[in-house]
Amino acid sequence: MFDTRQLSKTNDFAPHRRPASDVEFDGVFRGLSADVPHISPRWFYDDVGSALFEAITRLPEYYPTRCELEILDAHGKQIGERLGQRTAVIELGSGSAQKIGRLLPHLASVRAYRPIDVSNAALQATSLELVGRFPQLRVDPVHADFSDRDAMHTFLQRAAGTDDAVLFFPGSTLGNFEVDYAAALLEGYAQGLRPGTPLLLGVDLVKPRETLEAAYDDPAGVTAAFNRNMLAHLNRRFNGNFDLAQWRHEARWVPRHRRIEMWLRCDEPQVVQFGEQRIEFAAGAGIHTENSHKWDRPSLHDLAETTGWSLQDWWTDRRGWFAQALLVRQDDQHKADRLTATNTGEHRPN
Repeated sequence: MFDTRQLSKTNDFAPHRRPASDVEFDGVFRGLSADVPHISPRWFYDDVGSALFEAITRLPEYYPTRCELEILDAHGKQIGERLGQRTAVIELGSGSAQKIGRLLPHLASVRAYRPIDVSNAALQATSLELVGRFPQLRVDPVHADFSDRDAMHTFLQRAAGTDDAVLFFPGSTLGNFEVDYAAALLEGYAQGLRPGTPLLLGVDLVKPRETLEAAYDDPAGVTAAFNRNMLAHLNRRFNGNFDLAQWRHEARWVPRHRRIEMWLRCDEPQVVQFGEQRIEFAAGAGIHTENSHKWDRPSLHDLAETTGWSLQDWWTDRRGWFAQALLVRQDDQHKADRLTATNTGEHRPN
């Protein structure tokens, strides 16, 4: 038995916990009405979506989770040594306890774990599992959207200001965002943390098209169900009437952008009621639901340097398909030096 005092009440630190706001509705409606209709990937993750994603991670075609676990198993001791004496782990988009459960044994000084997720069910399951496995660990679940840059900036200032924390962001989730927004997120996280704070970041690496497309379009149809569930989530949230059966899943590798794109496409004309609004979709129209950008070490180095971080170390699985990158929050002098170098036309080597 574990001491339930180890498990704090879930903290609600997210605007999305309130009833659907006009701001949220307007954002989704503008995306759906755009010349290229699109939806933010944040709307994947209601409780059903979170459960479907966990099922995806167990599919034979979906390599990222297995590769990341391989890295944590093979290099966990070295990663722990490089992270140093940390007292808390803050995990962004925690999902299940699978990955943090592999990392925690290598962080002997950690006494607090703060998982952040949009799924309350996932938070509770993860929290209960971890307090059972790690008797000395205090778990403070936070029900929030880690992609809300302003909210996370405030949260990190509060949470990390009292602890010598490490930020854990596995799963290559950063790659789901447009590059500019991913950069804004990293910059926002950096601004909420003290210089020297480490970020352990999971990134999926560039590899052959057939491997990538199979991972995002499995024959069992689990990824398709996950993609279509976004429409079900919007129906519940905003009083919509998307007919899920009329939309098919599509995933394709776009070499120019080095990313997988996921779409939902209708084969027949559709008129969708969305709140008080109506949206028309022509036959063959698509809704862009997700990107999954792929990285290499130089591209991640450049992203880190421009967002307040320095790439310090790098571990991959045996095939070189996935990486755990150790980033460290830059100090003000480093940022000033880089700004000076940029303005004078100098470049830092990779």
